[in-house]
Amino acid sequence: MKWKRHINDLINSVWYDTRFEDISAASEIYEVVPGDQKIPITASYFKEYCKIYRQIEFIRQGLYSIIPGYFLSLFTAIELEEVVYGKGKMDMDLLKRNTIYGEHYNQNSLCIQYFWTVLVDMFTEEQKKMFLKFVCGRSTLPSCD
Repeated sequence: MKWKRHINDLINSVWYDTRFEDISAASEIYEVVPGDQKIPITASYFKEYCKIYRQIEFIRQGLYSIIPGYFLSLFTAIELEEVVYGKGKMDMDLLKRNTIYGEHYNQNSLCIQYFWTVLVDMFTEEQKKMFLKFVCGRSTLPSCD
């Protein structure tokens, strides 16, 4: 068991300044495990860190196989999330501009005006997202037209 203590000491000394965090191309620090940014990588956490890091590396490789890394480095994590998933808050004007009405309806039809009044003024943000998910399969709108 003496060798185990030496390995633990070695890991503790090598990984002393390493934390459960990652640094972006823009030098922003992101927690790999929420709340664990301050936890140093010690022998007891090393196995967990390797497991998490390996998963992140697979995600990164998959993403880079679709989008070159130099393009991704142009975005912060928040900007990339917005491009991929859309904005968090529902832009009702964007939705209205991109709505296509059926043959006998247009934006001035009384029932369409009632529809927008209910959706815009009476639905909560969560209800708007649920409506959008029902209609088009996603709960966010694109970032732009």
